[in-house]
Amino acid sequence: MMILVTGGARSGKSRHAEALIGDAPQVLYIATSQILDDEMAARIQHHKDGRPAHWRTAECWRHLDTLITADLAPDDAILLECITTMVTNLLFALGGENDPEQWDYAAMERAIDDEIQILIAACQRCPAKVVLV
Repeated sequence: MMILVTGGARSGKSRHAEALIGDAPQVLYIATSQILDDEMAARIQHHKDGRPAHWRTAECWRHLDTLITADLAPDDAILLECITTMVTNLLFALGGENDPEQWDYAAMERAIDDEIQILIAACQRCPAKVVLV
């Protein structure tokens, strides 16, 4: 089962997504943020501190099909947070150090679409509940 949670910034999406996980015996939290400064590190730590102890965390924003696999149990759950950050990371990785005016946006769009399609296919094959924010 795949569930997409949407909403504005700081609208309670994370809290709602965590509630959708319920009492799953095993939870994999996939964080797509990159720690680039102390403020981000503090925000990430605050989120980690608020999660149950049995939740595992994986920090990954690309090739998510390596984490969202068909060998997970149906009672397990995955929470991926967040797709917007994942796409932003992909944009900057694909654009490189070049000025954004020089980026090949059509190629970037194709690469991002490919990554999203891989993510969707992985979620569809996975027997666990997958909640995407």
